[in-house]
Amino acid sequence: MYSQLVFRAPNVLDDSQWSHKAWMSVTDADLVERVLLRQAERAQGTLHALEWGSGKSTSYFTTLLRERGFQFNWVTLEYDRAFFEATFLEHLKSVDNVRVEYLDETRRATVLQKGQTFEIEAAVFDKGKLSPFDPNHAADRLVNMDAYVNFPATLDKKFDFILVDGRHRRRCLLEASRLLKARGVAFLHDAYREYYHCAFDAFRSRRAVGDILFIGAQYDTNFEELVG
Repeated sequence: MYSQLVFRAPNVLDDSQWSHKAWMSVTDADLVERVLLRQAERAQGTLHALEWGSGKSTSYFTTLLRERGFQFNWVTLEYDRAFFEATFLEHLKSVDNVRVEYLDETRRATVLQKGQTFEIEAAVFDKGKLSPFDPNHAADRLVNMDAYVNFPATLDKKFDFILVDGRHRRRCLLEASRLLKARGVAFLHDAYREYYHCAFDAFRSRRAVGDILFIGAQYDTNFEELVG
C-alpha cells in the first residue's frame, strides 16, 4: 500500500516567488537548510551529502556549510551538461577542493580538479534538456538514464543527507532509500506528484513537510528533532 501523505501546496508554485537558496519555495528551502545544518551538527566527522540535480541549491548549501565551519563532501549529479556549464561551472572554478567529471555510459573524464580531497564532487552527464512532460517531447521519456540514477551506488558510501531534485525522481528516491546512513535523511522535491508516491514506502519513517517536500529515513522518527 502506498503511503498517503498530504502536501500543503498540491500545485506547481510560481517560481518567481521561489527562494534565492534553491529552486524551491521560501518555506521549503528554509526547511531543507535547517535539516541540513542539524545533520551536519550530528554527523560523525565529515557530513556526506548527495544531490540529484545540480544548481542554485548546490552553490548555496555548500557555501553555507563552508562558512559555518563544517567538514563535508557534497556529491552532485546533473544530467544536462549545457545547463551545468552555463549556470554552475564558473562558480566551481572559484572553489577549492573540487572535482568535476563528465560521464557517459562508457567513459569518465575529469575536467576540473583542485585539491586532493574534495568538498564538492560533480558527476555531469550529457542527456540534454529533457522535457518528458511536454507532449512535443515524448521521446525524452525513452532516454536511458540508468547511469545517472545508479552512479551514487558505485561510490561505495552512505550519506547523511540526500536531496532528490532532478530527473527520474522515483527511481532516484528508491536508490536514496538504500544509500542512507543509519540516521540519514532524504528529501524529495515536488513530492505532490502522485507517480512518485509508490517509492515512499521504501522508507521506515516518512512525512510530508513544508509545501511540496517529502522527507524519509530508515530509523524510527517523526522528524520533529530535525524540522521542528
